[in-house]
Amino acid sequence: MSQTSTGTSDFEWVDDPTVVMFCITCVEGVQPAQVLELIGAEADHDGPADAMQVDTTAARQGTTGVRVASAGQWSVLIEFTSLRGADPDVLAALSTGTRAVALYRTGSGEGRLIVAEDGAEVTSFEPAIPRFRTGTEPDRYLTAMRVAGFDPDDDDGAAGEAEALELIRRLFGITVTTTMVFDGRWPAGHLPR
Repeated sequence: MSQTSTGTSDFEWVDDPTVVMFCITCVEGVQPAQVLELIGAEADHDGPADAMQVDTTAARQGTTGVRVASAGQWSVLIEFTSLRGADPDVLAALSTGTRAVALYRTGSGEGRLIVAEDGAEVTSFEPAIPRFRTGTEPDRYLTAMRVAGFDPDDDDGAAGEAEALELIRRLFGITVTTTMVFDGRWPAGHLPR
C-alpha cells in the first residue's frame, strides 16, 4: 500500500485491485448537478448512490455511471469506467471562472494530474514522472510537490497516485478517501458508452 509523506492511509483505494482505472476531478464553487450537466451526464433521479449502486444501474442501462461528492466548496466527480473529467475540453469548461484539478489512471496504468484555472491548464504531469511538467506555470507547485512526497526532478516512478492525492489535499484541502470513493452516497449520473 502506498502511503503519503504524512503517513496516512486515506488514499489506499488507489491500490485496491478492483480499481483498474479511475478519474477524480475536483471543481471549486460548482454544484454537483452543474458538474453532471457540464460533463454531459444524465442525472440519476433515484437519489444519491454509492459506487456499487451506480455501477449496477449503469450496467443494467448500458451506460457509464459517475457520482459527484461534496467536499466543502468543492464538487468531486468520481469515475471508474470513464475519464470524462480529464478530457481537455471538459476540464476547460469545468474550470471556466474557477479552478479544477483532475487525477486519472487509464486501464493500462498511465496517469496524469492536471490543475486548470479559468479554462487553462496551469500544471500537468504524470505522477510517476513528475520531472516532465507542462502547462502555463509548470513549476507553480514545486514546494507543495516536495512536501507531498514528489521529487520534481525525478523520472523513475518513485512517487505515484497516493502522493498526487496528498498534493491535492495540501493545495486545495480536499481529501479523496476510500469512504468517499466507494461508500459515500452522492448524486449520480450516467454517460452514454
